[in-house]
Amino acid sequence: MIKPVDIVLSFVPAPFHPLIARVCLNYKKNFVSSSYISPEMKELDQEAKEKNVILLNECGLDPGIDHILTMKLLEQVKDINA
Repeated sequence: MIKPVDIVLSFVPAPFHPLIARVCLNYKKNFVSSSYISPEMKELDQEAKEKNVILLNECGLDPGIDHILTMKLLEQVKDINA
C-alpha cells in the first residue's frame, strides 16, 4: 500500500509508527503522524535525511483530537459519495 503513494498519513497506534516509517524509508516515501516523537522514531532521523524523506511527527492539535476529526471527515466523504 505504501509503494504507490507520495505520502503516508499514519493513524495506527503510536508503537507501530516506527514500523511504518521504516517501510516509508525503504520506498523513499514521506510519513506524517500526529503522535509524539518516540526514541524509535528519532533513531530514523539520520536515514530520513540521507534519503531526503520527511518523517513528520507531532503534526496537528493532539493525537486524540486529530483522530476524531479525521474520522468525522471520512464519514462526511462517505456520505457525499454514497
